[in-house]
Order: sequence, then structure tokens, then C-alpha cells
Amino acid sequence: MNIHERPHKKERDDQQDAELKLSTLMDSMPDFVCFKDGEGRWLEANAHALKVFQLENVDYKGKRNTELVSADHLFHDALKECDISDEAAWRDGAWRGEEIIPQPDGGAFVFDVIKAPSFSPDGSRKTLTIVGRDITQRKRAEESLRESDARFHALFERAPLGYQSLDEDGRFIEVNQAWLDALGYQREEIIGKWFGDFLPPELVNAFRERFPLFKAAGKIHSEFQMFHRDGRKRFIAFEGRIGYHPDGTFKQTHCILSDITEQNRIEKTLSFLASCGLKPGEDFFQELARYLGESLGMDFVCIDRLTGDCLTAQTEAMFVNGKFEDNVEYALKDTPCGDVVGETVCCFPEGVRHLFPKDTVLQDMSAESYIGVTLWGYTGKPIGLIAVIGSRPLANTQLAESILKLVAVRAAGELERKQSEEKLKQKMHDLERFNLLTVDRELRMVELKKEINAMLESLGKKPKYKIAE
Repeated sequence: MNIHERPHKKERDDQQDAELKLSTLMDSMPDFVCFKDGEGRWLEANAHALKVFQLENVDYKGKRNTELVSADHLFHDALKECDISDEAAWRDGAWRGEEIIPQPDGGAFVFDVIKAPSFSPDGSRKTLTIVGRDITQRKRAEESLRESDARFHALFERAPLGYQSLDEDGRFIEVNQAWLDALGYQREEIIGKWFGDFLPPELVNAFRERFPLFKAAGKIHSEFQMFHRDGRKRFIAFEGRIGYHPDGTFKQTHCILSDITEQNRIEKTLSFLASCGLKPGEDFFQELARYLGESLGMDFVCIDRLTGDCLTAQTEAMFVNGKFEDNVEYALKDTPCGDVVGETVCCFPEGVRHLFPKDTVLQDMSAESYIGVTLWGYTGKPIGLIAVIGSRPLANTQLAESILKLVAVRAAGELERKQSEEKLKQKMHDLERFNLLTVDRELRMVELKKEINAMLESLGKKPKYKIAE
């Protein structure tokens, strides 16, 4: 061996050793790595890159992407996109983004790719270094999380119960659609507002006192009233828990709300019916009329008995604008009450005066809503009716119908009892009158007999009648 060849051999050995070390390092990396020249030709790639693009048994060096695959190849479109991002890297000095590589099984790998170009001193393109990390599992996890979040959001929004969350100061962080539907608000009217602003004035101080207790206890159950957007009060059942940060400090409240207004009204109605009419001198029909007017927020209530083959009605109680009016008899024709007779319930939530233009009562009071129920006797025939009228549209027809149906049973029984008592009283009066007439007749007959006996004795004859003294 020529002595001058030894340094060159050492340099070649060192270069081969360096290349081996680089190749070993590249192949041990979990990322794919490849190098391209300034013309886009592949110079070197690690084992992972060759596997990704299925180039293990392909002479890839010195070839461009378009030379490695045909137009109908699985990777054609993906490599075309790679060429586009390569050019972006040369143009901008660097590029980072996601590249999707399809697989024969129909799936795909997703890579977070960094492309870094290097240039010669004269500014010409030299080498493009490409490193791609497989983030397929991360993307799948992110997609799964998004789907889970979407399912949770759909469940949250479509849940049948209202949900609310408050921050440490008692301000709204979040509400769901059921909450908004129950109380009539829009989301932008709620978020960031203080909870106490939606309570009746008499409950605001109680909230100030109890909210810290709720946060300290970690849970709460309560029933109270809240304002609906239309200004009416709604009864709410409230179940709450506190959410905490990992360090145990307060994060937010998690509360479920149920509108129990109807349930509460029904319970109050049952309680009213159980006690109404039991006090001495208390008129059941007047008390019922007052209760219906106040509980349903209606201006006019009448409870009637039917007369004249159900063509006319005689009021038993008439409650108008907070006071009782004298009872009257009226014809049912051309009135909504005429439509009620024979029906279980009849409801006109709005515009009732326009439907019955001949009903002067409706016109005079500018009536807007009407609901009536038939009172049925034990024989199955209609004997009366209850009608309530309002100057505003009826907001909750279901609640009004439920209450009227509930009171109608008791009212029908009371009306039949009253009618029976009236008939009994009339019979007793007739009997007493008959008895009086009978007694007067008997006394007159005794007097006549005495007169006849006296006349016979004056004529010297024997008395004809024996009269008990």
C-alpha cells in the first residue's frame, strides 16, 4: 500500500463510520426522517420513513416523488401534497403542518411534519431536511374527545331538567336549554348575571345568607320561587352540589332545577278542597270562586247551575275583579259557556271576545282568555259549569285545565248536595203547610159537631156526636 493512500483510507473509514452512526441513529428514531436535494430528489431516509411510504424494497435514492409512484398509486395524492409543502418550506425558510398518509387497509397515518431547508453560500437550494412525528393516536384521542364533548353537550342541552352553574360570587356561568325554556329567558340575558336578580325581593337576603352555607356544606336541596321572564313567579325544586379544583378549592356550583309550579298548585288545590266549606257560615261556591280567580290570575269567575233544559244558567257565585257580584240568570246561547256544556273542558287561550262577538260580558271586560268545565251529576247529566275569564292570554292552559278538572268533582258534589237540601227544604215546607191545613180542618169539624149537638139539645133531642174534651 502506498504510504500516501493511508490518510485517504482513514478519512473514508471515518466517513463510513459517521454514516453508519447517522444511519443507526436515524433508524432508531420514532419519527420518520428523510433528506431531499434542491430538486426534490430523495437523498436518504430512515427505516420508519421507508415503511410509512412502503419504499423498503424500492431504489428510491435520486428520485422525485412523481418518479416513485404512478398516477393511480395509493400515495400519489399524498406525495403531491408533500411536494406543495416542500416548496412552501423553500419559499418561507421553514414549514410545519400535518400530513396525512393513507394506508391500504383504508386507514391513514397523521404526521406532525417539520421541513427545514439549507442553502449554499450562493443562495441556491442545497438540502431539505424532513422530520415527521406520528400523531395518529393523539388525533384519534382528540377526535374521540371532541365526539365525547359533542355527545355531552347534546345531552346537556337536551336534558329534560334545567341545569345551572354559578361562580363563587353567585353569578351564572352556564345554563342549559331546559332551564331557559322553564323560565323564558335567552342565554345572553342570564350568563354573568347574579342569581339573586331572578328571585322575588323577599328571597334575596335569604340567598345572600344561604349561598355561603351551600358552598361550605357542599350540597343543598331547597324549594323556592323564581321570576319567569313574563314577570310571574314559578315554584322551583333545587338540587345542588359544589364542584372543586384539584387542590380542593371552590370551582363552581352544579345545580339541577325542576319547575314544580303545577305540582305545587295542584297540592295547594287539594289542600283547599279538603278544608273549604267546613267553617260555619262559609259559602263553598264563593270561596271556590275566589280561590280560582286568585290562583289562576283571572279577572272573572262564575260557578253556575244549569236550568231550562241546559239553555240557561243561574250563578251560584260570581267573583269579578276581586269582589263578589250579585247572582244572575243568563242565556247560554252565543257565549263560550254554551260551548262548555256537555264537554269535559273548553279552553280559548286568547282572542275569546273575537270568537263570541255577541257576548256583551266578554266585550265589556275586553276578555282575552276563557276556560270552562262542566259539572256532572251522579246520573251522568250536566248540572252546572265553572267558567274563568282573563284580560290576558292564558299562559299555562295545562295547569288551568288540571285545576278546573280537579275542583269540578267537588263542586258538582256540593251543587248536588245543595240542590238536594233545597228540595228537602221545599218538601218540609209543603208538609208543614199541609199539616197546618189539616189541623185547621179538624178543628173546624169539631166546632161544627158541637154546634149540631147544641141545636139537637135545644130541640129536645139526643146529641148525635161524641166529642172528646
